[in-house]
Amino acid sequence: DGGLHGVETSMHLGLPHKYKSGLNLTLFSQVLRYNFPKTQDKNKIPCQVRISFEDEMPNIVKFLFMQMKYTETRVTVNLGDYTDEYMAEYVTNALQKNGWRVFMLRVDPTSWTYKDVFNYITSLEAQGYSVEGLWLDYMGLLPTTGCIQGNAGEAIRDMLRRFRNFAAAKGMLFMTPHQLSTTAKALL
Repeated sequence: DGGLHGVETSMHLGLPHKYKSGLNLTLFSQVLRYNFPKTQDKNKIPCQVRISFEDEMPNIVKFLFMQMKYTETRVTVNLGDYTDEYMAEYVTNALQKNGWRVFMLRVDPTSWTYKDVFNYITSLEAQGYSVEGLWLDYMGLLPTTGCIQGNAGEAIRDMLRRFRNFAAAKGMLFMTPHQLSTTAKALL
């Protein structure tokens, strides 16, 4: 249907160590590198936000750099040939070349809840940004404080519902991977 669109929520599900974070980061990169913003309010600055509750920023930058550089040159990338500063600048320029502004951060999930994510997005909007995509790696790592508690999984479903409703009301794409329990293998 032409790719990912605003006001969509997507979870990519998988078992442990099956490239869920990698897929999330790859899709994030491709959306920014191969698409131009379609911001409704031309007075706003279009941006995409990616918050990692798992991986450290240096590792994320190295992953993106290797992927982008290999795509560009088709030559295996030796990270030792590049400084951290060069890789960060290369990734930033590549992600912002089509007019996007990019906010990528690493947050300790024990210090935030879904409300902190909402407040962060609202603060960006107050600064003149139009947040067109919210990418969380992993929503499920956030504590379910403030969510409906009940049967197993109910709090996570409620938190997903809250994220979906928040994103839909603002017209933004919401993407997050979700790890299936290893007992899901038994269902195969």
